[in-house]
Amino acid sequence: MEVCIVANIAKGCSAIVGNLEAI
Repeated sequence: MEVCIVANIAKGCSAIVGNLEAI
């Protein structure tokens, strides 16, 4: 989910989690 990507930039969501959510 793109939300995790935004959280990654804002808070620092794990890159691995970001990739899984992106799918």
